[in-house]
Amino acid sequence: MAMADEGRRSLVARFGAARAVPTRLEVQHLKATVRARLFGIHDDLTRVGEFTVRTRIGSGGMGAVYEAIDPGGEIVAIKTLRGYTPAMLYQLKHEFRALAGVVHPNLVGLHKLYVSAEQAFFSMERVHGHNFVAHVRGDLERGVFTPAADLRLRSALAQLVDGVVALHGAGKLHRDLKPSNVLVTAEGRVVVLDFGLVRDIDEAPGVTSSNESFAGTPAYMAPELASGSAHGEAGDWYAIGVMLHEALCGALPFEGPGFQVLLDKCRNEVADARDLADGVPDDLAELALALLDRDPGRRPDAPTIRGALGGAIVERRPSTATPSPGPCLGREAELEALEACVLATARDARPTLAAVHGAPGMGVSALLQAFCERVTRGRPTLCVQGRCYAQEAVPFRAIDPLIDDLTRALLELDEATLAAVVPADV
Repeated sequence: MAMADEGRRSLVARFGAARAVPTRLEVQHLKATVRARLFGIHDDLTRVGEFTVRTRIGSGGMGAVYEAIDPGGEIVAIKTLRGYTPAMLYQLKHEFRALAGVVHPNLVGLHKLYVSAEQAFFSMERVHGHNFVAHVRGDLERGVFTPAADLRLRSALAQLVDGVVALHGAGKLHRDLKPSNVLVTAEGRVVVLDFGLVRDIDEAPGVTSSNESFAGTPAYMAPELASGSAHGEAGDWYAIGVMLHEALCGALPFEGPGFQVLLDKCRNEVADARDLADGVPDDLAELALALLDRDPGRRPDAPTIRGALGGAIVERRPSTATPSPGPCLGREAELEALEACVLATARDARPTLAAVHGAPGMGVSALLQAFCERVTRGRPTLCVQGRCYAQEAVPFRAIDPLIDDLTRALLELDEATLAAVVPADV
């Protein structure tokens, strides 16, 4: 299981579980399923908003994923919360917003976020397939590797690398890559799922708690995380190295209880896959060893990995629904006017509102981005940012992202500073 529970507990402890409404979706769905199978009654299926739930796909500590039918009749997947606390809601929104606008064939497509007074969920592409290792190995016994499995592995691994490169290109780390989070469809398409632990590459460690950098699934976590080091791109590549080793041998490189596995990773070198299974090709065995190097600085980067698989890395960023703003030119007067608002707020100790408007394409986003960069440069100033997205059905959706961004900033503070900033009754 993922080791982010401590981070979630810390979030609840610091901001409080203001309202806990246990979801009854699982009970309702179970009853509807029993009625349908025993009595043939199909007109009482569980509904979540405008979605009709068909079956549960899987569940975890925070919630569950269901197959459902959307209002247009399309079969989708929806991720729901098991409870409804501020911490859970924050995590769900963060997971959706991290990659909602990113489109790539090897990343699951996210559709829309829904938040109401009593429930929160988001819809996404429904992917049918086998997990990465099951797809490669089929019914092979442990210690055996065949030419047919070799062909499947090379194709799937190349796509997985492309998906992770797209993720990194969007400025994000996955932090929980493992076979169950990577599905391969019957057509051979590889899809990376579950962005519950995703965070920005340039984000400081410990964003949601002092333990948040220590998050993931022990068997697939990089050894440097055990010492509290930040999870960088090399951490995602290490997880892929574990999956590669497992696909080659039919076994994990280190086995046992979670913390013992992490200790073994820090102390011991990984075994060569060629010594553990017959038929393992030299190039893939050597690639696995390189990816599983205890020193993150010595692990291969994306072009090296893709080159080892016989192809050049696709140097492209994933398409996004909202392109990044371009450079801000010729707006010095507007920037000075906005900065004057900040100075007035500091001088008068009261808020100042500035309305910035313009026709589409006039560079309003670029102006605001440039303003945030200027006002925080060399100053102890916090700039929270948010956007109003069409793919969100959230109350006060223009303000909601600002509150979440402020929450992220507050979570970076130590307890003493936080107590001085946040009112006691919050």
